Amino acid sequence: MKFMNYSESFAMIPHILKRNFGGEDGFLIENHGGKLFAAVADGVGGWKSKYGYSAAKFTHQFLDQMRDLILSGVSDPDTLVAESLENVLVPGACTLILIIIQRDTGESIIYQIGDCNFLQLNNDNSIVLGSIDEQMKSPNVPNMIVKKHQTLVTQIDQPTLYHLTLEPGNKIILGSDGLWDNIFFKDIKKILIDNSQSDIARDILIEKVDDVLYQNPTQRTPWSESRKFQKMNTQDGPKIDDTTFLVIQTS
Repeated sequence: MKFMNYSESFAMIPHILKRNFGGEDGFLIENHGGKLFAAVADGVGGWKSKYGYSAAKFTHQFLDQMRDLILSGVSDPDTLVAESLENVLVPGACTLILIIIQRDTGESIIYQIGDCNFLQLNNDNSIVLGSIDEQMKSPNVPNMIVKKHQTLVTQIDQPTLYHLTLEPGNKIILGSDGLWDNIFFKDIKKILIDNSQSDIARDILIEKVDDVLYQNPTQRTPWSESRKFQKMNTQDGPKIDDTTFLVIQTS
């Protein structure tokens, strides 16, 4: 039986106008029962403007409930999501990327709803990417996890599941759409290749996000290229948003 070590680094970069309350994203990292659990959730901010509800409060309650379930021994992703949502006491919605890793073998399940995504870097520098397209209801509306307005009825849109095996030396990054909308995959891949430690890769990505969003906000981004393709906009620039990501490295 092989034995692998894991190092995890995280970053939360709230939207500049949401920094007074920490933004609307959230994350968790837990080790329990021989498994590593990691997740990023992105609260749907439109609920605040439409209904007055706090997207941050919903997202944080949802992840708190998931953490409690993990520590009670629940490890099935469908059960984790459904029971966590059932236990949330406020309305709201979020997108989610969740990974569950069997620590001794590296066998992993990734559960994706909406435009949170992941990138795995293998030892030969090939990558595995999650698919955003099949998780979008329309170009600007992702699949979601929802506790409905007034009724508190739950709704979980169709997830995408990935079964992967991590090897020693692999890296994997989970992130909210604030990362993927503003940093090209090739640039994320290069940062992961060039930096052997997860915390150093995390720090360089933080600098990159800050540069694209706030210091030099006239650069080409995946978001601006997508809008050009949709004929919605012809200007380069970022999508200003909360950006939360986790970097996991195996050794």
